[in-house]
Amino acid sequence: MDEGVAEAGEPLRIVTPAGTASPRGTWMSVEYDKDTDEAEVDCFRGVCELENEFGKKVMTDEQKSTSTKDKEPSKPVFLDDDEKQEFLDLPEVKKKDVQVPTPEVVPPTLTPTPEPIDTPEPAREEVIVPTATPVVLPTYLPICRLPQPIPRFLPTRQSHCRHP
Repeated sequence: MDEGVAEAGEPLRIVTPAGTASPRGTWMSVEYDKDTDEAEVDCFRGVCELENEFGKKVMTDEQKSTSTKDKEPSKPVFLDDDEKQEFLDLPEVKKKDVQVPTPEVVPPTLTPTPEPIDTPEPAREEVIVPTATPVVLPTYLPICRLPQPIPRFLPTRQSHCRHP
């Protein structure tokens, strides 16, 4: 929990070798396992961040994310019932010293349906589907002879020499 930290003007940052966790007016827990080199952030209420050099994930009410020093933090997933109960079993909650905020339920809103746009239907392409029936081709093809060009002899230059 980061009550009072925001008032001091300094954001709380929990630094582990696998990533840095930051609560933002929330209830959260951070665990680091040195054997697996994995950090896990459980965000019970509010907004939490888990960040390392490969990326950052933002969690909200009842979500968690994990990271190692070699990988981007995981996509946030929801806490299971046992993980939620761990928060509710905190001594501060049991003694009612601290009120557990309830998540804000935002009612769904209708998304306007866009007006249809008239678009021309694409031209249909003819598709040739091969069949299992073989096609028989003739064993010979007739040869068509084209008329041969008629050779034309152009007059050549004749010499104007006299022969004796």
